[in-house]
Amino acid sequence: MTRTKTGISGLDELIDGGLVEGSTILVSGGTGSGKTIFGLQFLYNGASKYNEPGVYVTLETRPNDLKSEAEQFGWDLKELEQKNALIIVDAASSKAGLATYGKYALRRDFDISTLAREIYRAVEDSKAKRLVIDCVSALGMKFDDPSEVRSELYQISALLRELNVTSLL
Repeated sequence: MTRTKTGISGLDELIDGGLVEGSTILVSGGTGSGKTIFGLQFLYNGASKYNEPGVYVTLETRPNDLKSEAEQFGWDLKELEQKNALIIVDAASSKAGLATYGKYALRRDFDISTLAREIYRAVEDSKAKRLVIDCVSALGMKFDDPSEVRSELYQISALLRELNVTSLL
Protein backbone atom coordinates (compact mmCIF):
# COMPACT_ATOMS: atom_id res chain seq x y z
CA MET A 1 0.00 0.00 0.00
CA THR A 2 1.13 3.52 -0.73
CA ARG A 3 1.50 5.62 2.40
CA THR A 4 1.03 9.34 3.05
CA LYS A 5 3.60 10.59 5.54
CA THR A 6 2.22 12.74 8.32
CA GLY A 7 5.64 14.26 8.98
CA ILE A 8 4.91 13.98 12.70
CA SER A 9 8.01 12.82 14.50
CA GLY A 10 7.71 9.18 15.58
CA LEU A 11 4.18 8.68 14.26
CA ASP A 12 5.02 7.57 10.73
CA GLU A 13 7.38 4.93 12.11
CA LEU A 14 4.60 3.59 14.34
CA ILE A 15 2.12 3.28 11.48
CA ASP A 16 4.31 1.65 8.83
CA GLY A 17 5.40 4.85 7.10
CA GLY A 18 2.23 6.93 7.25
CA LEU A 19 -1.49 6.83 6.64
CA VAL A 20 -2.85 4.71 3.81
CA GLU A 21 -3.09 7.01 0.79
CA GLY A 22 -6.69 7.94 -0.02
CA SER A 23 -8.02 6.72 3.32
CA THR A 24 -10.36 8.59 5.65
CA ILE A 25 -9.35 8.47 9.31
CA LEU A 26 -11.60 9.47 12.20
CA VAL A 27 -9.61 11.18 14.95
CA SER A 28 -11.41 11.05 18.27
CA GLY A 29 -10.76 12.73 21.59
CA GLY A 30 -12.11 15.19 24.08
CA THR A 31 -11.81 18.95 24.01
CA GLY A 32 -8.17 20.00 24.21
CA SER A 33 -6.77 16.59 23.27
CA GLY A 34 -4.99 17.95 20.18
CA LYS A 35 -7.26 16.97 17.27
CA THR A 36 -7.09 20.41 15.64
CA ILE A 37 -3.31 20.66 16.06
CA PHE A 38 -2.92 17.15 14.64
CA GLY A 39 -4.96 18.11 11.57
CA LEU A 40 -3.10 21.38 11.09
CA GLN A 41 0.27 19.66 11.39
CA PHE A 42 -0.78 16.97 8.90
CA LEU A 43 -1.71 19.64 6.34
CA TYR A 44 1.23 21.94 7.10
CA ASN A 45 3.77 19.12 6.78
CA GLY A 46 2.11 17.89 3.61
CA ALA A 47 2.33 21.28 1.93
CA SER A 48 5.72 22.38 3.27
CA LYS A 49 7.67 19.08 3.33
CA TYR A 50 6.04 16.85 0.72
CA ASN A 51 4.60 19.28 -1.84
CA GLU A 52 1.08 17.94 -1.20
CA PRO A 53 -1.53 20.73 -1.10
CA GLY A 54 -4.32 20.47 1.45
CA VAL A 55 -7.79 21.67 2.36
CA TYR A 56 -8.88 22.47 5.90
CA VAL A 57 -12.66 22.58 6.44
CA THR A 58 -13.42 24.37 9.68
CA LEU A 59 -16.88 23.89 11.14
CA GLU A 60 -16.24 25.48 14.54
CA THR A 61 -13.06 27.55 14.65
CA ARG A 62 -12.77 30.80 12.72
CA PRO A 63 -9.91 30.81 10.19
CA ASN A 64 -8.02 33.68 11.86
CA ASP A 65 -8.08 31.78 15.15
CA LEU A 66 -6.71 28.69 13.36
CA LYS A 67 -3.89 30.76 11.91
CA SER A 68 -3.04 32.18 15.32
CA GLU A 69 -2.99 28.70 16.79
CA ALA A 70 -0.71 27.47 13.99
CA GLU A 71 1.68 30.41 14.45
CA GLN A 72 2.41 29.17 17.98
CA PHE A 73 4.15 26.21 16.32
CA GLY A 74 5.88 28.28 13.63
CA TRP A 75 3.45 27.20 10.92
CA ASP A 76 2.67 30.05 8.52
CA LEU A 77 -0.71 29.17 7.04
CA LYS A 78 -1.02 32.55 5.30
CA GLU A 79 2.06 31.80 3.24
CA LEU A 80 0.68 28.40 2.25
CA GLU A 81 -2.61 30.01 1.25
CA GLN A 82 -0.80 32.54 -0.94
CA LYS A 83 0.97 29.66 -2.72
CA ASN A 84 -2.38 27.84 -3.14
CA ALA A 85 -0.87 24.98 -1.11
CA LEU A 86 -3.62 25.34 1.51
CA ILE A 87 -7.27 26.29 1.21
CA ILE A 88 -9.36 26.97 4.30
CA VAL A 89 -13.08 26.37 3.84
CA ASP A 90 -14.85 28.57 6.38
CA ALA A 91 -18.05 26.99 7.61
CA ALA A 92 -17.68 28.44 11.10
CA SER A 93 -17.93 32.22 10.83
CA SER A 94 -21.47 32.43 9.46
CA LYS A 95 -22.73 30.12 12.25
CA ALA A 96 -21.51 32.76 14.69
CA GLY A 97 -23.15 35.56 12.70
CA LEU A 98 -19.76 36.95 11.64
CA ALA A 99 -18.31 37.85 8.27
CA THR A 100 -17.00 34.82 6.41
CA TYR A 101 -13.40 34.33 5.41
CA GLY A 102 -12.04 34.07 1.89
CA LYS A 103 -13.22 32.61 -1.37
CA TYR A 104 -14.34 29.30 0.19
CA ALA A 105 -17.05 30.10 2.71
CA LEU A 106 -20.45 28.67 3.54
CA ARG A 107 -23.53 30.57 4.58
CA ARG A 108 -25.37 29.94 7.78
CA ASP A 109 -27.58 26.81 7.83
CA PHE A 110 -25.76 25.13 4.95
CA ASP A 111 -26.63 21.54 4.11
CA ILE A 112 -24.34 18.59 3.41
CA SER A 113 -24.74 18.95 -0.35
CA THR A 114 -23.50 22.55 -0.18
CA LEU A 115 -20.59 21.50 2.03
CA ALA A 116 -19.72 18.68 -0.38
CA ARG A 117 -19.74 21.07 -3.38
CA GLU A 118 -17.43 23.49 -1.58
CA ILE A 119 -15.05 20.68 -0.59
CA TYR A 120 -15.03 19.41 -4.17
CA ARG A 121 -14.30 22.91 -5.52
CA ALA A 122 -11.48 23.53 -3.04
CA VAL A 123 -9.84 20.15 -3.71
CA GLU A 124 -10.07 20.62 -7.48
CA ASP A 125 -8.77 24.22 -7.36
CA SER A 126 -5.74 23.33 -5.23
CA LYS A 127 -5.14 19.79 -6.53
CA ALA A 128 -5.20 18.80 -2.85
CA LYS A 129 -3.89 15.44 -1.72
CA ARG A 130 -4.84 15.95 1.95
CA LEU A 131 -7.98 17.15 3.68
CA VAL A 132 -9.09 17.80 7.24
CA ILE A 133 -12.67 18.35 8.42
CA ASP A 134 -12.71 19.80 11.94
CA CYS A 135 -14.87 18.90 13.67
CA VAL A 136 -17.47 16.40 12.50
CA SER A 137 -19.40 16.57 15.77
CA ALA A 138 -20.51 20.03 14.62
CA LEU A 139 -22.30 18.35 11.71
CA GLY A 140 -24.11 16.06 14.13
CA MET A 141 -25.62 19.02 15.97
CA LYS A 142 -27.88 19.66 12.98
CA PHE A 143 -29.73 16.36 13.39
CA ASP A 144 -31.93 14.75 16.01
CA ASP A 145 -31.57 11.18 14.77
CA PRO A 146 -28.14 9.47 14.90
CA SER A 147 -28.96 7.58 11.69
CA GLU A 148 -29.15 10.94 9.87
CA VAL A 149 -25.66 11.79 11.08
CA ARG A 150 -24.33 8.44 9.83
CA SER A 151 -25.99 8.99 6.46
CA GLU A 152 -24.44 12.46 6.10
CA LEU A 153 -21.00 11.21 7.13
CA TYR A 154 -21.31 8.40 4.61
CA GLN A 155 -21.98 10.96 1.86
CA ILE A 156 -18.94 13.00 2.88
CA SER A 157 -16.66 9.95 3.08
CA ALA A 158 -17.90 8.74 -0.34
CA LEU A 159 -16.97 12.14 -1.79
CA LEU A 160 -13.53 11.99 -0.17
CA ARG A 161 -12.93 8.52 -1.66
CA GLU A 162 -13.96 9.83 -5.08
CA LEU A 163 -11.54 12.74 -4.72
CA ASN A 164 -8.79 10.33 -3.59
CA VAL A 165 -7.55 12.58 -0.81
CA THR A 166 -6.08 11.31 2.44
CA SER A 167 -8.46 12.71 5.03
CA LEU A 168 -8.72 13.28 8.74
CA LEU A 169 -12.13 13.84 10.30
